[in-house]
Amino acid sequence: MPTYKQLTRRNPEYRADTWAKIRALYDVVAIVEKRDILKKLMPRGYGETDDNYNERLERAFYIPYLPGIIDWIVSALMTSAVAMKSQPQADRFYDEFAENTASDDAEKVPLQEYVRNLVLTALLLRRAWTLVDFPERLPGMEFKSRADEDSAGVRRAYLCSVDPENVLDWERDRKGQLTWVCILSETQPRETIESSRDEIRQEFTVYTQDKWTRYAIQFKADKQPKPDDPVPEIASGAHSFGCVPVIPFELPRGLWAAGKIMSIAIAHLNQRNALSWGQLRSLFQFLLWKMQPAGNAAGADDPVAEDTSRPVSQTFGPGRVIQAAENDTVEYVGPDAGPFEFALQDLNALRDEMHRVVSAMAQSVDNSGAALKRSAESKQIDQNAMTVVLEHLGDRVRKFLIRLFQIIATGRGDSPVEWTAEGMDDYGDISASAFVDEAVALEGIEMPPEFWIIYKFALARKLVGNFATPDELKKIRAQLESMTTAESVMRERLPKNQTPPGATDPESPDDGEGAAGGQSNAG
Repeated sequence: MPTYKQLTRRNPEYRADTWAKIRALYDVVAIVEKRDILKKLMPRGYGETDDNYNERLERAFYIPYLPGIIDWIVSALMTSAVAMKSQPQADRFYDEFAENTASDDAEKVPLQEYVRNLVLTALLLRRAWTLVDFPERLPGMEFKSRADEDSAGVRRAYLCSVDPENVLDWERDRKGQLTWVCILSETQPRETIESSRDEIRQEFTVYTQDKWTRYAIQFKADKQPKPDDPVPEIASGAHSFGCVPVIPFELPRGLWAAGKIMSIAIAHLNQRNALSWGQLRSLFQFLLWKMQPAGNAAGADDPVAEDTSRPVSQTFGPGRVIQAAENDTVEYVGPDAGPFEFALQDLNALRDEMHRVVSAMAQSVDNSGAALKRSAESKQIDQNAMTVVLEHLGDRVRKFLIRLFQIIATGRGDSPVEWTAEGMDDYGDISASAFVDEAVALEGIEMPPEFWIIYKFALARKLVGNFATPDELKKIRAQLESMTTAESVMRERLPKNQTPPGATDPESPDDGEGAAGGQSNAG
């Protein structure tokens, strides 16, 4: 039986504090609502009083440049849909799975939406985890065939997104494959309306390559378990995936967008609030009264200058009279506004730097990857940095989905198929009109029908964009395959009103023999 200390150990790559800061920077409301996170992002200044610091925190605000950048990357990536294909044709379950990856008792999550959330989490926290699971087989369930299992829904695989904060530890073998993963689930149950939420229940599920084991412990919120306390096992079982069914989607540090701009976003947060605080304080200037010493300046014989009876503290306002000596001065005093202009210029530089850092991510991408192999002319057109980044992200998504579908197929016991992923590979700056012009120019070049099927399908995807569903794109591809033949390609290359050798022009009238034959067949 493992101890509490053994189950709560963290992997060296576990970064809960960093992830909490990034999540707060992405969630604008969290910054102003969660005071503990705000204090970490905006620490107290040297020598700053409690009252001043607390008031600064109360007035804190955040300009969401980081979430804007991350959301733009995700939105740009999802402009190209991804579709899975198999050879030979896989079970119809996978088409249904693409429409809903969630379990039957959860809200519907299409594959495209799941991929979007997956990429978003990875861009924020560098790593996103997916648990593949099957519905629970209730005691007494017996099936004579896979058809019976399918009708009962026990082979309907579904996905669960696991927060990186809940994946405490994991290990890999020499090939980089996971050998085990430990996931924490924590709740604060409240049995009845009369009870309180003063107890915490923690469940630790350890997944290996052939089984899973769950341990649980419950304790008072104000009394943490001791490190050597044993945690009992509450459930276990075998699985059929052939590997750890917890799949990481991880990015190299060069593509970890939030990790690259987090420090700049924090610096911008602090400096922007400091500038706002200084400007605000400058609007509330205070009155300074410099009082001359008695008997100075005007001479000893001056009765006003020698008047030491005038009050030091006097009330100012309409309808009131103040008593002052001839050399007293009264003026309003506030912070020096000189640094404000320079601070604002530096803030603009920090804002631009966040965008420059994200653009520079392209330099960390290996341009020799298969996803980046394009024609020389296309490369020249779309060599902007974000195109490279998006295509590399798309390549990683496709590889992740291929592995995911392979694991699901193994777990279901389906016949071996070869999975391929299409889409998320067209992010060039080339416009649709330029694409059409290029297609027209290529018509004079002899190419096999297979080339035109692929090329016209790429043009169709460019024109319809996100308006077409994966099923509609499949129909377009199938129609292109049926329409594009060697004869149709040759017909397109010939001048108008000229037919290929051996072919009949459908627009030209038949000769007499053809007409007679047609009448005979009709009769």
